[in-house]
Amino acid sequence: MEVSFIGANIDIINECVKVKKLNRKALKNAIYSYNNKILTEILEKSDLKISSKAAIKALNQEAMLMAIKYNFDDFILYLASFPFQNYSIPLLKVYIEGNEEVKKDIDKLQPIFLSSIVNNRIELCKFLLSLNVNVNYDKFEDQPLQYAAIYNRKEIAEILISHGADVNQKNEHGWTPLQRSAYFNNIEIKKYYFHTIVKLIWKITMDSQHCIMQSEMISLIS
Repeated sequence: MEVSFIGANIDIINECVKVKKLNRKALKNAIYSYNNKILTEILEKSDLKISSKAAIKALNQEAMLMAIKYNFDDFILYLASFPFQNYSIPLLKVYIEGNEEVKKDIDKLQPIFLSSIVNNRIELCKFLLSLNVNVNYDKFEDQPLQYAAIYNRKEIAEILISHGADVNQKNEHGWTPLQRSAYFNNIEIKKYYFHTIVKLIWKITMDSQHCIMQSEMISLIS
């Protein structure tokens, strides 16, 4: 039955659905074969939900629009993979406006935030940061800066650090972003993390020396 949705022969499909119930595999086959007319009928006649991931992966524009219409909550999770990024922020604004839970806890958008890092969606990442998502969120295996290290997203790493990301924060396995970048041999971002840490150590050292000098001056004066 599932294969019949690739060929899109209505008569064959009608005979198949008489003996077997529609399922997600049939739906995916309709998406990947661009049989959008049949896809619409499936969504209208069954309780199946369209796979946003499949629609985006197949680059099926009509299916993507159906995902927005019929399964918006699921579609938002894959927003960073959406090929038409000019629409990603407006769509996310619509989602936030209609979601009271997200308004109360912006970190419910963390999966989208991490996905924006993985997919190198810089503007989407900046927008989420403007909403005050937690840049050091640690409820997943890796933190945002760890993802930047793994996927070699140097520009995003710079943005995250400028928003307070902790370069020494360890993931649940005890790895720092620098160690992650070294493990994946991401040279460019490894150098960036290293220089950032050196600058941080230098600043701490200089601040410490300044405090000691101030203390000595006070002792001399008194």
